[in-house]
Amino acid sequence: MHKLYTAHFENNVARFVLTNESKDVFVSKKDISNILLSVCTPDFKPIFSGFFDSIVRDFLDTYDKRGAVIEIDTIGPVVHFHAIGNILHILGDLHSVSQTSRFKENSFRFNTVSKWYIQASIEATNELDLSLQDFLISVKNRLGRYNPPFVVSVSHIDGIWIAENDDLGLVTEAKSYDDLTERVWEIAPELAELNELDVNVEDMRISFQHLEQPPHSMVAG
Repeated sequence: MHKLYTAHFENNVARFVLTNESKDVFVSKKDISNILLSVCTPDFKPIFSGFFDSIVRDFLDTYDKRGAVIEIDTIGPVVHFHAIGNILHILGDLHSVSQTSRFKENSFRFNTVSKWYIQASIEATNELDLSLQDFLISVKNRLGRYNPPFVVSVSHIDGIWIAENDDLGLVTEAKSYDDLTERVWEIAPELAELNELDVNVEDMRISFQHLEQPPHSMVAG
């Protein structure tokens, strides 16, 4: 049976589950929907009812949503905990761009749920015995599907650190690894724009891969 943990938000519950087939934590979709509806203003509930379900249905793939045992003899729809965190963060931040006072008020309320959810997720991963490494791998794998990183090859040759990525047309060097990574983060967004790559530079991800051999540009040179 899946491992379960129940968090509480006022009079509502959020059931977290660690599935047997993976080391990923999911949370009951119905529970999160009920919590969000519980904080809505009365006039906003009819508008928001079903809206959360449509977000999950239209914007998440089958990796992020599935069925799982959430109670003894009870199977229900669950969503990857990181995906729910992203949705709550967006809902809680909409007050900064909303033009209507009604939506601003409810966005502030959703922000309260978002802050609670961060702590609840931490407690859930601890209670479900998910290691920090598995936690980070779970988040990394999910981000990799939606926003794959640029893999930058890193070599250390004759005391010089070298970084290279063909897609970005990036080749740079530095005297220390920290200086090298800082340099890559500094120039990578500009290179992505210069090469007209289809990437949002504000959400750009970079993964540094260490090589035993020099990058091919150095060998060719």
